[in-house]
Amino acid sequence: MFAGFLRSSTSALFSVSRTLPRTAIPTRLAIRLMSTGPNVTDTIYVANLPYNMTDDDVRYELGSFGTIKDVKMAVNPNGVPMGYAHVTFDSPEEAERLYQSHQTEPFVFGTRQARIELSKQPLRVREPRAPVPTNTVPTRTIYLGNLPYNMTEEDIRYELSSFGEITRVRMGANSRGLALGFAHVDFSDVSQATSVYKAHEEQPFMFGGRQTIMDYGKTSRRDEKEKRSPSDTIFVGGFPDGAEAELREAFGKFGRIMRVHVAYDAEGRSRRFAHVQFAQQECAEKAFDHYMKEPLVLDSLQMNIDYQEAKNTSPKDPNPKLYFYDFIGDEKAMRELLGPYAANVVSVYFLRNNYSEKANAGFIHMSDIESATDLLDKLNGTRTGEGASLKLEYARRRDDERARSPRRSFGDDEMF
Repeated sequence: MFAGFLRSSTSALFSVSRTLPRTAIPTRLAIRLMSTGPNVTDTIYVANLPYNMTDDDVRYELGSFGTIKDVKMAVNPNGVPMGYAHVTFDSPEEAERLYQSHQTEPFVFGTRQARIELSKQPLRVREPRAPVPTNTVPTRTIYLGNLPYNMTEEDIRYELSSFGEITRVRMGANSRGLALGFAHVDFSDVSQATSVYKAHEEQPFMFGGRQTIMDYGKTSRRDEKEKRSPSDTIFVGGFPDGAEAELREAFGKFGRIMRVHVAYDAEGRSRRFAHVQFAQQECAEKAFDHYMKEPLVLDSLQMNIDYQEAKNTSPKDPNPKLYFYDFIGDEKAMRELLGPYAANVVSVYFLRNNYSEKANAGFIHMSDIESATDLLDKLNGTRTGEGASLKLEYARRRDDERARSPRRSFGDDEMF
């Protein structure tokens, strides 16, 4: 799928040029080339390559010198090409032929004159490696390794959809969203994943000139433990900072959203997860089913979707502090809404996100428990002028909580 496209689009750009004279090689490089002895090796080191050159391009340009067994393109930890590669031929004679050809007329890829040397590692007969432990227990998940870094989820679905229904593709990526060259593919049934695995055993898959590493994926947490029961709240993992509007838009089409809770730590940094609470559980179930089939992607990152884990719903002990959320307005608007109860307010505190912006949640500290209880009974659920409603509950006492991290998340109803 990829070789034809890459060859047609890049062969003109990276075609080998033999127009530069031998004297065009810098003196320092010429000395190094002349001092490099003809090692007995089947591997060529090629440097000063264009950064957008792929292993397919290398195979295309150098394949006329012999059978290329392997091309290892160097990339940094973020998956960005580093401009050099090791090319292994079927025999040392083929590697030597390419090396001597370069000595006569240096190769130029694009506008860069390549640096080509025989690998310093001598050819040696390697002892057979011990078999790599594999997950021999079939699961409905297939692990794919050694993928081209430009391979996408759509490419994987195109290549493997003939084996069965693909419910989810999880592309390996770092914190910056750059591909890491592997993926997990979930099929709807174990038998479908098994058919892919057996097909690979008979004839290994090749994507973009790379032979794929395939294994059964490890059993997911969802398969290992009891599934979470459906609820009116969806957990969103891997949530990118500053994407709350996109999150509301993605879930708002399934029903009325009561609350979006984005988690931040005490320093205002994103904890990379959020909760979306719907007015009705059936809306949450529709959203869950939809994004299990078509993964939610925000800011080029695929989200991890699940139901919110059930928590202890026992009522909190009455105390002078109340937690409020989904309130639109400032402290003045809050005191006006409280009316006569404002006389017993000690303080109103609004939480802030990592942009130091005022959030729609916070705490009301009343003068005593009786005032807090009265306020909760009379004003909880009161409609505000913005079309929303004031939501109140007792704040959680620290001494009633289990051991916690010193950090807290935005919207946590804990005592201050």
